[in-house]
Amino acid sequence: MSTTALALGTHAAISQRQTETPFPPIVPEYSFGFRALYVDAHYAGSEPSDGSVYAPFTTIQAAIDTVPAAASAAEMRLGPWQINIASGTYDEDLVVPIDGRRWEFNCYGTVNLGVFDAAGWQPSTRRNLTLTGSLAAIDGISPTFSVYTVAQSTPRSQTLFGFRVGGRIDASGVTGSGTYRVALEHFRIFGDATSQAVVGPSGFGTNVVGMDFSSGLVSGTLTGNLTFGTGPATCTGVSFAGAFNIRSLVGAFQCAFAGAITTNVSATMTGLFACTFSAGLSYTTAVGQSVVVDTSTYLNMRNNNVTLVTGTYSTTLVKPTYDYTNTPTGTTGAQIINKASGTVNFAAAATSLVVTCNLCTINSLVYCTLRTGGTAAVLGAVVPAAGSFTINLAVAAAVEVSVGFLVVNQ
Repeated sequence: MSTTALALGTHAAISQRQTETPFPPIVPEYSFGFRALYVDAHYAGSEPSDGSVYAPFTTIQAAIDTVPAAASAAEMRLGPWQINIASGTYDEDLVVPIDGRRWEFNCYGTVNLGVFDAAGWQPSTRRNLTLTGSLAAIDGISPTFSVYTVAQSTPRSQTLFGFRVGGRIDASGVTGSGTYRVALEHFRIFGDATSQAVVGPSGFGTNVVGMDFSSGLVSGTLTGNLTFGTGPATCTGVSFAGAFNIRSLVGAFQCAFAGAITTNVSATMTGLFACTFSAGLSYTTAVGQSVVVDTSTYLNMRNNNVTLVTGTYSTTLVKPTYDYTNTPTGTTGAQIINKASGTVNFAAAATSLVVTCNLCTINSLVYCTLRTGGTAAVLGAVVPAAGSFTINLAVAAAVEVSVGFLVVNQ
């Protein structure tokens, strides 16, 4: 079917057919025109399916098969083909050609790829999504594949995942040179019978698949020439239950890792921020590669006995900020400061000062520093107690002296 025919069909469907549609009224405006197709597994209308909003295809593959490869740079620049999918079960394996195509799947509710009638809403029939074809760009525009949850038929709190893949995403057949972007949000990948969830091209050559994942759960392993964090590809808010054996893990934020991680190609930085790791797993990097983490991720790795097999840890420290109260000049002696940091002032000749602080315990570490220069004062012992700490001066000063403190609980 030509793109012109698709345009005419969509316009005619909207203007002439007044039957029920599962798509919200916003959809014809959001994706109006010849680059939008519609799919609804429940459609049983009298009109033959043509991919229009009022006579949608009943399978996703039918919509995929309708989309031609771009014949020119001008056509590639028109934007992605939008496949709008109604909530439902689609018991079909999908083969998505990427040559000269930019794909955008919009899920209206929970879209199940496979049958999910096993206990715990698990897949009883696992279906796969296969990406195949060349990475060749047209006029500098590379093919892409994206899946979004743009509307839901049930409240967001009840629809945890818009796109649920019962099997694997298989990009092992992607050829050519470049980085192919696969973007998924609000998704779950259950993995195939061998627990493979995402499969990239074999080896670690120039045909790279960049994964841009957000708000999802991946139950199986990830293998092949895959990368997170290269170019636009990122990984945010995803739980990974399986092991990694991929090209590189360059960027991840607020992700959870339960399996061993192996990265095979050196990268300039592996940035893991606010991530968590299961106890005892290993992280194997390419020789000489650093694992760059923020402080909280490093502490999580250390506390869970994560073994870095090769390479080194490098921590990127974020400037800490603490709630504080600074005592003004002229106010001396004991103070009540129920905050982690602050300042107090010793009166001339005073050698001891008690700070009442409900954050302090007998096991707290209380760090103090003299803030007034040019005096003979010398800090002495700082003694923590339950609900307070005492700052001592080994040598008093003849003038008022300011002392700063920081309470750290282990």
